[in-house]
This record gives sequence, C-alpha cells and structure tokens, in this order.
Amino acid sequence: MLGKKGNTLLILLVILSIMVLLVYEKNVISGKNTDDSAPPHATGGDDTAKLRDNNQNYNLSLTDPSVQKQLKDKGFVVLPNKDHMSLYEVYYKNTPLFVTSDSILHTSHLIFDWYLRYLEIAHLRGDLINLTDGLLAANISYYDGLEDGELKESALKNSLYFTVAKQLLSEGGMENVPENLGKTIKDEITLIEEHKGTAISPVMGYKEDYSQYIPRGHYNRSPEFQSYFKAMMWYGRLSFPANNDLNILQTLLICKALKETKIKGETASQVWERIYKTTAFFTGESDDLLYGDYEKIIEKTYGKDISIKYLSDKKKLSLFKEELKKLKKPAILSIPVRGGEKWDEKLQGFRFMGQRFTFDSYIFQNLVYDRVKKYKGKDKKPFTEGRGVRTFARGLDVMAVLGSKEAKDILIKEGDTDFDCYNEQFEKLESEKENYRHEDLYNGRLRLLQNLFKSPGKSVPPFMTTDEWKLKQLNTALGSWTELKHDTILYTKQPYTMEQRALSTMKKGGEPEPTPAVVKGYVEPSADIYKETALLFKKLRKNLSNLGFPKDSALEGNLRGFELYLSSLEEISRKELSGKNLSEEEYRLIENTGSRLHSALSFGHYFDVSPEFQTKEDDKMPVIADVLTDINSEMVLEEATGTPFLIFAEIEIEKEKKICQGAVYSYFEFKWPAKDRLTDEKWRDMLLNNKEPLLPQWTDSFMVRK
Repeated sequence: MLGKKGNTLLILLVILSIMVLLVYEKNVISGKNTDDSAPPHATGGDDTAKLRDNNQNYNLSLTDPSVQKQLKDKGFVVLPNKDHMSLYEVYYKNTPLFVTSDSILHTSHLIFDWYLRYLEIAHLRGDLINLTDGLLAANISYYDGLEDGELKESALKNSLYFTVAKQLLSEGGMENVPENLGKTIKDEITLIEEHKGTAISPVMGYKEDYSQYIPRGHYNRSPEFQSYFKAMMWYGRLSFPANNDLNILQTLLICKALKETKIKGETASQVWERIYKTTAFFTGESDDLLYGDYEKIIEKTYGKDISIKYLSDKKKLSLFKEELKKLKKPAILSIPVRGGEKWDEKLQGFRFMGQRFTFDSYIFQNLVYDRVKKYKGKDKKPFTEGRGVRTFARGLDVMAVLGSKEAKDILIKEGDTDFDCYNEQFEKLESEKENYRHEDLYNGRLRLLQNLFKSPGKSVPPFMTTDEWKLKQLNTALGSWTELKHDTILYTKQPYTMEQRALSTMKKGGEPEPTPAVVKGYVEPSADIYKETALLFKKLRKNLSNLGFPKDSALEGNLRGFELYLSSLEEISRKELSGKNLSEEEYRLIENTGSRLHSALSFGHYFDVSPEFQTKEDDKMPVIADVLTDINSEMVLEEATGTPFLIFAEIEIEKEKKICQGAVYSYFEFKWPAKDRLTDEKWRDMLLNNKEPLLPQWTDSFMVRK
C-alpha cells in the first residue's frame, strides 16, 4: 500500500506520462518528425532529402513586418502558402490581381495532360491490346511452323515477350504455355509488380531496373491507366541489341509480323505507327532503332517479300548486321551500365516502342559521370557530387544551357560546376541546342521557357528589373519544366548515371444586376510566353482529327477560346510595355482570371469519361516526377511542384499604386530511393503532413518564410 506521498508521486508520474504522450501525438499528427535527419522511407544520410524545418513558414501574411519590408525594399514578395491546393483559388479574389506567367504555364500543362490522357484511354490502350494480341499470335504461329534452330528459338522468345505485355495489359495469353515457360513469365510479372529495383530479366536475360514500373504521373488514377503504363514501359525500355544474332532474328520476326499481320482490316504496322506517331506528337521521337529503321535495311538485304526460312541465312544475316552498324546509336543511357563501357554501341538495337529523346534528358546525360568526371573542389560538398564524381545533375543545369545566367551562377556558387570536363561539356551542349528544335509539343514547351530569361523590356514595374525577379522567373521555369516531365514520364527516356568501376451576374427573376466597378489588375508583360503558348495550342487544335479525336465543335471551340484568351494577354502585355492604359474590357478580363483559366479545363461534358479519368484531384497543383537515376547510390532525382505560393507586387496602374496578388510555382528538388519512386499521391501526403524537403536556398532572395 502507498502512503499519501506515494499517491502524490504516482499522480505526478501519470500526469507526466500523459504530457509526454500528448507532445508525441502532436508531433505525429502535425507530421513533425522527431528525427529530422531524413524523411520517411529515405535512407542514406547526405544522399537523401532533409525534412522541412521551422524556417519554412507557411503562416505569414501580408501584414507581417518582414513581408512589408520585403515589399517596400524589393517591390514584390512571394509567400509560402498551404491554404490552397489549386492555383485558381488564388484568383477568385475581389482584389487587384496579378496574372503571372506561372498561372498560364500551369493551366497549359493541365490542358495538354488532359488531351494525352484522353487519347491513351479512348484509343491507344485499345490499339495496344489489339496489336499485342496480333503479334503474339503471329509469333506463336512462326514457332509452330519452324524446325528446331535459332529462328524457332527466336519465335519462342518473342512469344514470351508479347505474353508478358498481354499479361500486363489485359491478362491472358498463358493458355497452352508449358509449365517451365509459364514460370518464366510469372517470374517476370512478379518483378514488374514488385518493382523493387535492378534484377536480371527472366525473359530478356539481361539487367533491368524494375523500379521504373511504379505507375506515376497521371497513371495511378485507375487500373486501366496502370496497366497501360506498365505495358508501354515494357515496350519502351526492353531492347533487342544489334550485336547479338538471336536478338536480330527476334527483331526480324517482329518486323515480319508487323508487316504481314492483319488487325481489324489494318496491318499491324499501321496500328503500331498510329500509337507511335500520336505519342510522338506530344513527347518527341525516339533515339532508338524502330520498325521503320529496320524495314528499310530488311528490304535492302533480303528483298520485299521473303520466306521466313531465309531470315537466318548466314550470308544475308551478316550483310544485315553490317547495315545495322551504319544506323544511329542512342544518345541517352536509359539502363544500368558499368563505367568504361561504350554504352552507345552496346545499346544500339531495336525497341518495339522506344522511349523518346528529349534535349533536357540529353543535357543531364552529358553532365553526369562518365561524361563529367572527378570533383576538383575543396570546401564544399555540392548536391551533384557522389563518390568523388558528378553522379547527379540539377534542374538548374537544364535552365543554364537554355540561357539562364542566374542558373549558371547558382551552380558555380554551390560548387556544382567544380568537376573535370564540366565546362567543356556545358559549352558543347550550348552549341548543340539549336539542333534540337523539333516540332513536337514537348520540345515546344521546353523552348517556351527560354522566354522567361529574356530582358523584360521597357515600361515594366521597377521590381521586374531586379535580380530577385530574375530568380523568381527561374523558379517559374523550373516549376513548368517539372510539370512537363510529369506529363511525359512514361514516354521520355530517363538518363542513368553510369556505375563506377570502383563503386453568376443574374438575379433570380432574370434581371441583370448592375455591373460593379471593375477592380483593376495587371498582367505580367511576358508577351512572347502568351504568343508561343497560343501557337502550341493552335498546333494541337489543327491536329485533333489526325490524333483520333471525334469531330466536336465544342472541344475545338474550347481550344480556340483559350488561344484567343492568350492573344488578349499578349495584347495587354504589349500595351503595358508601351505605357498605354487598358480598356475596361481588358481590366474585366484580368478581374475574371480565376474563372477564365478554370473554364479552360471544362472537358467533362464533351465526352463520356469515367470518374477515374477526370476528377477533382486534377485541379491540385502539386505533382512530382523522377528525372534521373544514379545506379551507384540507387537514388533518383525528384523534381516537384507544391501548393501555389502567393505573390504580392506593388504596381502603378493608371498613376495609382496598388498591391496586386497572384500565384506562382513552388519548386522542390531532392534525392530519393529509387525503389520508392514517388507518386503524386505520396507527394501530396508529404505536403499535407509537413514532410516535404526544404525549398532551394536560392529562393530566399524573393521569398519570406521566417
């Protein structure tokens, strides 16, 4: 039995325990990690992202003294914000508005992504299923009709290859498959579904990075999108090397099947071409050898119509291999390879639906090991260094090559250029960038960002001539680029660092209400941004029927309406730059920015689409994309946008100074374990639970967050 003192002590211990638990629960509920050295699921110390700490404040307002000082000293200020997940919410305000380039670029991303999603579900997935079925049946038929030998073995391997794709797309294809071969296929599917990391492919016989099969981007929204993602990733990544006779025979049989197989009145090659050209319009061309490349030299070597048994003729096969050597080699390393290997020669070969070359990925490839080598700095440990070499790149590398002096200055300041061969490689890329002005939407969106690095011109508000504004524009470019990588994550090649050898206005009665006085706002005078964006949408509109969209005047009208809106912003920008006053109609356009931008995303009534295809989640701004893989650390480079941040700017409008409000990107860049490549859903959870990494330090110049 305890006495009075014992009882008192017990009560105190209980109270103390409760207090400890309450503190613990508060930290857990708020998302505060008691160990802020690494985020959840991350490992590896310096190679992982650091958690947000108290210097990243999301509770500041315009009335805060530090915010007022920044606004007075610099003319504008950006504030972290978590009150809105959608950019458009920021613009539904009865206050002078600041229409930013960020808001236009973000809306453009959502529109482009919608069109791609529609095509994938309405057309491409069905085409891919039919194509897979046809080519699987053709190769089984080849196998059954061939005598034993390399050609028969090639037909068998092709049958396994297409069975995996069929399993991923719609299941099936396992009928009458021998038990030992069935196990091979099941083992392959298991590796894809578990997507843990690098392993030897049971079907292909070489190393594959299975973490790439984690559905991400917009592909996690439904089983149909997920299956399409995995099948296209399989077709896009797995190759048939040009230096191996068996792989060449496999390719010859695939090409023969593409040419001869009929699918609902079309040849398989026509179906293949439709899938490839549609996706190429959005994402660009592949740097791998494809059906068209092989078909040309097949006709040259074997003739137009040949019997299957002659494909393995040693003399013709030898001639075919010599012709293959003359063809292009890949410019981007997209699989794990050891340092010292001539990977462009090793990787030359056929990919059924090869992932696409993009200039930004090419930049990354040429600015990491082994194109860039040893670290020669002393006092810093830059973000890009690993094991004494440049194992990572940064989004800043892309922007620097595209023309951002600010990006280059940051890279120099933070030690990310202190590597052997970096400057030489950088100059090479600068000299090459005009060679990659392709007409697809991807490269158009990438080139568009260069306008953000131009001088703003005359008659702009003073803050737009400051260094801080230039850094804000760099942030905009990186945010828009992140969305571009997110939209095209399935199709574009992701570069790999080589493995080191050693390592309403109406009343109820229908009477019009009096028109309220207009609240005058301002458009960021980035005329070229609006002009070139409108041209991209015009290109899309002109190609709707070619892409497979039904004839729909409402849909075309929606695009044309956004083009006209962009043209109006261009005209307003030019008037602002020339010092001319805007009309009341133009001020009304600015005042209604939220509804005008949001209405551009109203697609649902045009087509019968499933809830998974278009949801309220689509309005949310945060997205994420992994853009580079370092095989040495087994980490990836994640690029992400967060919630829309608020921008306040002091702008003189018709000789009256106003504080205008708008929205800008928040941008994050960090390393993360490859086996846990982040999805939009995981990233948004991190943001909601305050588990996001720190913002780039260089954004401190235009942002108040303490």
